[in-house]
Amino acid sequence: MLSPSSRSGVHGTIEIEDGPTFEGSTRRPKSPGSNSAIMKWARSNFRIIYITLAILILIGLAVLVVAIFLITKVKGINEKYQNESNAARDQFRRLYEQVAMFRTGGHGTFRDMGSLNFSLTPEQLAQAKLFGLIPNNPGQLSPGVAGLEPIKAISNYSGPPPLIVISLDGFAREYLDRKLVPSLDLLAKCGARADFVYPSYPSKTFPNHYTIATGLYPEAHGIVDNAAYDPNISPILEDMKKTKFPQFFGGEPIWSQAVRHGKKMFCLFWPGCSFNITGYNPTKDLPYNRSLQYSQRVDMVIDWLQLPSTERPSMIMAYFDQPDYVGHFHTTDEQVNLELQYIESVLNYLFTSLYTTGLMDCVNIVILSDHGMQFLRNKIFVDQVIDSKGMIVATGVVGRIHLANSSKTTEEVIDKFACPSDKSYR
Repeated sequence: MLSPSSRSGVHGTIEIEDGPTFEGSTRRPKSPGSNSAIMKWARSNFRIIYITLAILILIGLAVLVVAIFLITKVKGINEKYQNESNAARDQFRRLYEQVAMFRTGGHGTFRDMGSLNFSLTPEQLAQAKLFGLIPNNPGQLSPGVAGLEPIKAISNYSGPPPLIVISLDGFAREYLDRKLVPSLDLLAKCGARADFVYPSYPSKTFPNHYTIATGLYPEAHGIVDNAAYDPNISPILEDMKKTKFPQFFGGEPIWSQAVRHGKKMFCLFWPGCSFNITGYNPTKDLPYNRSLQYSQRVDMVIDWLQLPSTERPSMIMAYFDQPDYVGHFHTTDEQVNLELQYIESVLNYLFTSLYTTGLMDCVNIVILSDHGMQFLRNKIFVDQVIDSKGMIVATGVVGRIHLANSSKTTEEVIDKFACPSDKSYR
């Protein structure tokens, strides 16, 4: 302990020395000036630290401001999109109602094109044609004008009547009960109809369209889902819309049989038409183009039917992707109803075109769907139940799990998805 006489008069100042020196050591006690250098170094480094922290804080604040701005901007864009979507929906409904006033109903023709032109603005007329509510060619409307005789069937249309098969993807049976597609009711009244049909399992687009084409169940023709996995064909889960492997498609589809027997068969986006291992491909097969308007698809079918008899198809299989999309992702029934109204306008346009070209009594028409729609009650997310590392998982209404490179056994996976005893079906 220091005696009073040995204490410094400046309180709080402590000199720090190196530890004791040992024999042979080169360490020497630090001079008092070395403390000053250390303090200067410390103060200098603290200043750098403070500046660095200040810069980081400013950057953080800038990032926060940008994030808030982006969130606000995205929210504004979403609101704008929703408002524009609602406005477009209301605009289409009003336009549809205005055009529908001039339909006679019979074959989708119009009473008075002059009054329709007077009722709609040029912009509305252009939109109505764009939506397929009215034909692009005004001459096609003339048979519907009151007082004119209907056009008779083409007398020199030789050969068996071509068959037109039209698929409305995801058109549920209950949609007919909404009375928004009277063209189908008229077709049923004048022809034949099925009360209902059972889709093949699984009730998805590609399996059922290929079942319709082949008459085989999915386990027989090989298209068991919209995306399929077969390690003998491809090491990945293949999207049937994009796959380059025709080996997935087994059986013999109807277009193959038609071509094999010397018939001409045209495909308009029918699922599976581009993949055929029998050697007999469709006479004409257009690559899928979802952006091609429905009215343009109808025009294409009509053009094909008017080809010379030596070039004319004996069969046309045409695919329309609605109302499937809106059925899957709609939030209100009104969205589905608007799509059904649009489908009605397309069918009206088809029958009007057949009627005005004199083809109505020269063709056979089948309109069908691949599956219906139902609300989901229970959802299971595979990655929330089991670690799916190394697995190939096909999601959707009917999901599938391929172990692939997973270390888990089939029994381990089954155990994870086993129903509780109080909820299992007996």
